[in-house]
Amino acid sequence: MATSRRVKKVVVAIDESSESLNALVWALDNMIEQPWKDQGFPGDTLVLLHSQSLPYVYISEPGIVGPSGGLYSAQLLASMKQQQEHSTDILLTAAKNLCTQKNIKAVTSVIFGDPRDNICDFLEESHADMLVIGSHGYGTMKRALLGSVSDYCARYAKCPVLVVKKS
Repeated sequence: MATSRRVKKVVVAIDESSESLNALVWALDNMIEQPWKDQGFPGDTLVLLHSQSLPYVYISEPGIVGPSGGLYSAQLLASMKQQQEHSTDILLTAAKNLCTQKNIKAVTSVIFGDPRDNICDFLEESHADMLVIGSHGYGTMKRALLGSVSDYCARYAKCPVLVVKKS
């Protein structure tokens, strides 16, 4: 007999920090339910979301001028993009391996640009039920200067946001 429990979609924001992997482990241990094949329950959907920043450059002809005023060649930009994609692949593979160790399937998604707005937009477009995000534990000054992605998402996301603090 099938259960009537609704499947939920949980998004975990992943970056290069130990705090985001800590948030993933917390979500795996406390939020995500595995499928109950014998009862017909498919299990929750887990989305590992990474926001990849775009290279910061100024465009000018015939080349591209970087923030330091140096000229970037097309080959250098292609190399930067390839390195960034490689780093993202390594990061998401490590996160998926954590999920596999707990017998939980996860899908990955990569968004590009500023993580604050892009994470909130992704949550709305994907009809996510919850965001789990790590906190870097910045003090007041650093948070004011750098901004806090978790604070921003907690304010503007249209779904519940769970902030996992530094252990």
